[in-house]
Amino acid sequence: MANPTMASQGINREVHCATAKFTWVATGAATYTSTTIIPAGAQIISVAVRAGATGEAVPSTGTAITVLVGGVAVSAAVDRNSNYDAVGDSYTQAALFYTDAGRDNGAIGVTTTGVHNVGNTYVTVCYIV
Repeated sequence: MANPTMASQGINREVHCATAKFTWVATGAATYTSTTIIPAGAQIISVAVRAGATGEAVPSTGTAITVLVGGVAVSAAVDRNSNYDAVGDSYTQAALFYTDAGRDNGAIGVTTTGVHNVGNTYVTVCYIV
């Protein structure tokens, strides 16, 4: 077999995840931004939403959450009523696909539908750097 005409190219990359905690206090439908940042150059590979941890409240109202990174949606709307309505319930999906790498960085945020009452929601974004 003939040798390739050009040398193999590539770099090793790592998978990282960042989690933002959103604490609701009868919060209206709106967009909320955390201080948790996805770095420039990241390639987002999954998005997860989880209801509070053991001993924490879970919002019992509200319709859905869409996860944002840098103000741009990286998930479809996550249905709160069936996907994270009890402690530890979670929903994970592959991130929306982008051809513009500039969209995969910035602060983790959420856009909510309906009023989310008292409780916690954790949003985890996993990415390659």
